[in-house]
Amino acid sequence: MSDSIAGRRLGDIFKVTRGTVTGDRPFFVMSKDEAKERGLAAFAVPVITSAREFSKTDVVRDTADRAVVIVIPRGIDRQANPAVDQWLRSGEGGVTSRNTAWWSFGAKRPPAAATYKGGLGPRLVANPDRMVLLNIAYALEPITPKTTEGVATDVKAFNLYAPKWPFPNGRSLGPREIEAMPLG
Repeated sequence: MSDSIAGRRLGDIFKVTRGTVTGDRPFFVMSKDEAKERGLAAFAVPVITSAREFSKTDVVRDTADRAVVIVIPRGIDRQANPAVDQWLRSGEGGVTSRNTAWWSFGAKRPPAAATYKGGLGPRLVANPDRMVLLNIAYALEPITPKTTEGVATDVKAFNLYAPKWPFPNGRSLGPREIEAMPLG
């Protein structure tokens, strides 16, 4: 988008997918202090938990008070990690525990994200710290490799020049609908 945007679609620049689904947000998302107290700091990754952040800026950053999501690798040795084992035992038996690795999910850490419902939109943000994005927004991955600065430039250009219109009847737009949006 830093080139000419006339006649292009968002999908020409970014692949759009849903954000991370944990299956149990209150269990997996916590403060940095809580992760440290539970002995889970090594598995704590900063997380974007609200699309409200998108209205304030073109770039979201990690901060000292940002929440984290606990990302446990599927093949972890629970016996060798007693703090992880204790924490996972406290969450077993919930609706998410139907499979053996209920606590393992693919944490998406995209360089950019887009809102998909509410108000005028979508609105894009750059995510240079590669925080995990929950399913409160869509993950955007560049079609061709881009620098952090290149992604930020594209986000700013989209937010500045893309046509704005309300989401149809207040409904959410799907990833392919977002990709089909014209840029100018």
